[in-house]
Amino acid sequence: MIAQIWGNVAHKIRYEGAPLLPLIPLRRDPKKPRHEPPKAPIPAGWQTSTDLTGLDSLAILARKHPHSGMGLVLGARTRYISLDPDGAEAQAEVARRRGRGELPPTWEYQTWRGAQRQIYLLPADWTGPAPTTPLWTGEGEHEELRIQADGSQCAIPPTKGYLWLPGRAYWEGPCAVAPDWML
Repeated sequence: MIAQIWGNVAHKIRYEGAPLLPLIPLRRDPKKPRHEPPKAPIPAGWQTSTDLTGLDSLAILARKHPHSGMGLVLGARTRYISLDPDGAEAQAEVARRRGRGELPPTWEYQTWRGAQRQIYLLPADWTGPAPTTPLWTGEGEHEELRIQADGSQCAIPPTKGYLWLPGRAYWEGPCAVAPDWML
């Protein structure tokens, strides 16, 4: 079943031009909860690879690692970036920006920690790098809203604990171009 889900999701998102990576669970860390989902990308060297894992390989890895997850490669080479809120204050900042009309509808999902993450495209004429950039920092520890881009990936559904929000899944509409204030 997981291989079929992988195949369906991978086909659609790869069709949209986004390389996907299989994710496996991180090494056990006694300080981390055991229920943390897979977040470690395979294969090694994916940040600089020009030939990322193909669809057949994804399905094979999904069968080999039944608890694997799916990661979306971010940055200038894929044109995908992620608005990543860490903490309750950062989530509130996203809600404020949404309320002011600063966030166009796009692909959006809930992470295993309950945060809502949005995925955007860089403009078609983008030519420079796309650095991971903090946009806002709160008062508390780990309170930050940032753009994740070059050298990053983000776990996406159907990774365990990650769910597309209603009306915001990749099959329900296009991925929006990032607003200027993010760039």
